[in-house]
Amino acid sequence: MADEPSTHSRRAVIAAGICSVASVSGCSMLESDPPMLDVVFINNTDGRFVITVHLLASGDGHSNREVIDVEPQEEVRREDIAESQQYLIEYDVDKIVDGDPLQTDHDHAHFYPTDGGDEPSVAFDIVGSGTLNKRTS
Repeated sequence: MADEPSTHSRRAVIAAGICSVASVSGCSMLESDPPMLDVVFINNTDGRFVITVHLLASGDGHSNREVIDVEPQEEVRREDIAESQQYLIEYDVDKIVDGDPLQTDHDHAHFYPTDGGDEPSVAFDIVGSGTLNKRTS
């Protein structure tokens, strides 16, 4: 018994293979997660602070709020708190005195993501009586 000829032409098989490869490679680009933003606070004082951070996205108006406790001489990193994009960062800093909060700073900073490189992050030093200074790189 002789082999029967294939009903698919060679061109049709090659075209189907190319479409399959193109669709799979396109899917991998769609499924990749966007980079996420980390926020770092470095307490250079002997006081304990509670920092309330509001991230306000410039494009879509989306906001994110985080409350962060920072002990004396401690560095706190909050990873992946929001998608890396341009933000207005508003913050309130409260020094904890005898168990009660005392506001020491209320201000804002800006975050602009860069292309490529390290993981996106923004860092602040807590100095003096409780003022935040944004680190620049």
